[in-house]
Amino acid sequence: MKTSFQQTDTDLINPYLPLADLFINFTLILVLFGVAMALPAGNGDTTSDSAANGQELSSTAEGGATDASGTGGVEAFVAQQQELETKIHEILGDEVEFQDRLDPAGVKRFVIGHRYFAVRSPNSKTVPPLTPEGRRVVAQIGRLLADKDAMKLYRRIRIEGHAMPPHPKGSDEDWRWDVSLGLAREVASVFRNTAGIPPHYFIISGRGGQSPVDKYDLATGKENPNYNYRDPKHLRVEIVIEFAEKNALGEETKRN
Repeated sequence: MKTSFQQTDTDLINPYLPLADLFINFTLILVLFGVAMALPAGNGDTTSDSAANGQELSSTAEGGATDASGTGGVEAFVAQQQELETKIHEILGDEVEFQDRLDPAGVKRFVIGHRYFAVRSPNSKTVPPLTPEGRRVVAQIGRLLADKDAMKLYRRIRIEGHAMPPHPKGSDEDWRWDVSLGLAREVASVFRNTAGIPPHYFIISGRGGQSPVDKYDLATGKENPNYNYRDPKHLRVEIVIEFAEKNALGEETKRN
């Protein structure tokens, strides 16, 4: 049986379809418009953030430069170190030479010369004590190093005693280890008992006669032709200051 359907206007035009398309199109337009508006704003924010970050970095850099040239930073640390060195040199004066060595960076050494010890005979196996002037000089240096600000600059102090070198054809008994250790102990005693430096801030050592003054030319490495093993200047104490990032207690030294 053949069935036929009559098509009406209602069947030809469904009002829900064009409305749905219109709504979808409108929604897409709004989304695209929102994205278009958001992109410039995002770029602007990024630029602003970059500018802000740039200003922050610039401020930090400028602040660092200000600190370095002012009260903090590495330059200030070096300036304080040099100031301390200058004061020690002023106490020692020109008569006491600075012992030049091939020390690593950050290490400075100063000489308490033989004239500050009551030396009767440089070759004696008896430890010569500090003279009254020697005690005064060592105490002055010790008080500088005991200052709370100065103690933030260094890690440790080494006190090295040096005795007269042995005769070129001498025996091992001529190295005078006990004498050199006794010289270092004399200085350490003043540092501790008079200047008040805590004992964990320094160590003492006796080098015997193994490091005479000016035996070798540092520039050439060859033996100095004017070297004299009898020169009393070999008998001395060297104060070696290790300027470093941490002091003897493991605390960070003053950098900023």
